Amino acid sequence: MATEIPNVFRNMEQLRHLYLPPTYTVIEKLSFAALGNLQTLVNVRVEKCDLNGLVQLTNLKKLDIIIGSKKSGGYLEKLKDMLISRSITFNHLRSLSLTKEGVDCDEEHIARDIVSSCPHLYKLRLDGNDENDLKFELPKEPLCYPNLTKITLIRIKVKGEQIEILEKLPNLRVLYLCPRESGKESMMVFSQGGFPHLETLSLIGLDSLKEWRVEKGAMPRLARLRIQGCWELKEVPEGVQDITSLKELTIDRMPSTFCWRVRKGGEDFYKIKHVPSLLITNIWENDWRL
Repeated sequence: MATEIPNVFRNMEQLRHLYLPPTYTVIEKLSFAALGNLQTLVNVRVEKCDLNGLVQLTNLKKLDIIIGSKKSGGYLEKLKDMLISRSITFNHLRSLSLTKEGVDCDEEHIARDIVSSCPHLYKLRLDGNDENDLKFELPKEPLCYPNLTKITLIRIKVKGEQIEILEKLPNLRVLYLCPRESGKESMMVFSQGGFPHLETLSLIGLDSLKEWRVEKGAMPRLARLRIQGCWELKEVPEGVQDITSLKELTIDRMPSTFCWRVRKGGEDFYKIKHVPSLLITNIWENDWRL
């Protein structure tokens, strides 16, 4: 049973951190207009709050938005329009999460514009959820996000041109790519000099990816790499052998043919023999997926 939340926050002017439950009901829309000191707001559902009050929370440092009901798409677009028309920016916001729960709406430009209202982000998490991927495009100029250090993309359609933008982000250190599908992209290329400060990379569930090219000089500071559930990927890319900083390689839920290639004596062992820690787990035998 969902928790019912009364509209009591209008009397809490000194409140600093508000963590709402993931699922809740309201009798009237929640008003945050008086919470000028609020720094953390988690699990706010756009259709269940007064958007006029939400856009006034310019002192927020962390904001997690859930796009829930079938009507939420309209509320999200209204939120975007309010931010643009009032020239509102969340200059203090450091962490932003947008989660979509099965809403059918043309939200690609909406999500981009909302993120653009947060120029000093350090962490960005986008979750498409359920059966409907959240479509999102970063602006083509990576300097729009000079501070981004961690990006998590879950059930997001990842295309080649987005990789080209991501790899140019000057301070990106952690990247999780966990799409429901890889947008039918069969090849992914990390260019020479791309991801200059990346330290942690996880590729999870890129089920259409057949070839991953890592050019020499890409990811020169990578320390941790995880490859999981990339069912069609045939081999570890050639460029991994040049990443001397790599300390940990985890291979999880990959076909046995892929796993055997990286073990001692395998065809790809020379690419990863310099890595101190190699973990292979949940091997698929033939076509059986664990």
